[in-house]
Amino acid sequence: MFSTDGGKSDPVRLFKLWLSKRPGGMKNTGPLYLSIINRPKSADVWYTKVRMGQNTIGNLMKSMASCLKTNKKLTNHSMRKTLVSKVKKSGQPRNVICEITGHARESSLDDCD
Repeated sequence: MFSTDGGKSDPVRLFKLWLSKRPGGMKNTGPLYLSIINRPKSADVWYTKVRMGQNTIGNLMKSMASCLKTNKKLTNHSMRKTLVSKVKKSGQPRNVICEITGHARESSLDDCD
């Protein structure tokens, strides 16, 4: 489906690059969406340690959805639910999923099957 040859469109390479630009101590933990540093002082860190706001994520979703050729409405909620479902299927512990998605309670994940 996707080329994983390390080329410029390789999703694994892009994900690792994205992880590498997160602040220290948050490379492998913390919320998925972090606020962007508009003018980073260093090329090493592109994000703050602050969770990105709901409205900003909503605007990102609208922007991404407009680039897709689909009639399906994509929202923060639908994308979050899809993420939870896929991460659950991959076998990640519920507490880790809550850390990533920002769910306050593990029981909230029950609605995302």
